[in-house]
Amino acid sequence: MEDTLTEVILGRLEEFPLTERTWDSDKLGKIRPGAPEIKKEFPLGHRFRYAEVGVFSGAHAVGLLGYFPSQNDAWFVDAWIAPTEADQPKWNWLYNLASKRIYQFPDAKIIRAASSAAAQIVPNELDFVYLDASHDYEEVLADIEAWFPKIKSGGWMWGDDWPHSGVEQAVTEFTREYALSINRGIAQWWFQKP
Repeated sequence: MEDTLTEVILGRLEEFPLTERTWDSDKLGKIRPGAPEIKKEFPLGHRFRYAEVGVFSGAHAVGLLGYFPSQNDAWFVDAWIAPTEADQPKWNWLYNLASKRIYQFPDAKIIRAASSAAAQIVPNELDFVYLDASHDYEEVLADIEAWFPKIKSGGWMWGDDWPHSGVEQAVTEFTREYALSINRGIAQWWFQKP
């Protein structure tokens, strides 16, 4: 039944991926720059508590779950809301794909909600939060402001898509306001909470 549903959705959306197995497969399980720098800040065997905001297909989530030691408390947040009503079946399919990928790990939890609403649900004292949702300045800044208080002292805010002007502007303004140093890769950025 599920393969039939996938075929129906694929038939309706011209730019939809070929199959569930190939969707984001080049990114599946890969970890982005910043992870080694963050991981080395914690003792060997540390039980990580973290959240990823902006899950999409779950490819990066699998990387996080595999890279950081087992027995984690991990929350994966995305609203999976399409920009148009016509595209919503694709986003529902992506949610289902992400769920399949993430729920292979027993300590993972998915929250299908807006970022600000999810930040009220996830407990405090996170080791890090990974942001990869909107690229819009106001939304990125709102995500940082909602999630930064969730991070414990010495923890990290980490994210993707630095080349997008909205991301760069929001991160730069926030870190400047709180006198925090930004670390950067090509598209990645991260900063530590004092």
